[in-house]
Amino acid sequence: MVDKWLSIVVGLAVLGAAVWLFVGQQRGFQVDPADSDNERRLLKSQHRRRLQVAVLLGLVGLMIAVGDGGFIPWERHVVAFALYWLVVIGLTLWLVLLTLADLLIHRLMARSAAGSLARLEQKRAELLAAVERLKEHEQARNPRPN
Repeated sequence: MVDKWLSIVVGLAVLGAAVWLFVGQQRGFQVDPADSDNERRLLKSQHRRRLQVAVLLGLVGLMIAVGDGGFIPWERHVVAFALYWLVVIGLTLWLVLLTLADLLIHRLMARSAAGSLARLEQKRAELLAAVERLKEHEQARNPRPN
């Protein structure tokens, strides 16, 4: 009896975490109009993946609570029992793949942003050096009397 309640509690906790993730992703999603089309496309794709993870995580939580909570008489439906849990395992593996894809894309975007930042910093240094040369040239042309 405790096992059934534990399964229900764990399943509902996973479902609650999924709802929390879904709401947090919906609230935090913003696309900056200044972003390029490629960046907007990547952000929308990331948003879609994260919503899919939240929904599937909620479904897995619900399936755990229902499937192991004693609501279905599995003794009479052994084949359905096996198929049900294969679906739960398949959805869980799909969640892992989506999460790994999101992690990989996030790392690639961060690496790209770091490269862009390094290029901007190099350009800034070049411009500052050019300003210093112009100041020196101006001082050489128009020396100030002491």
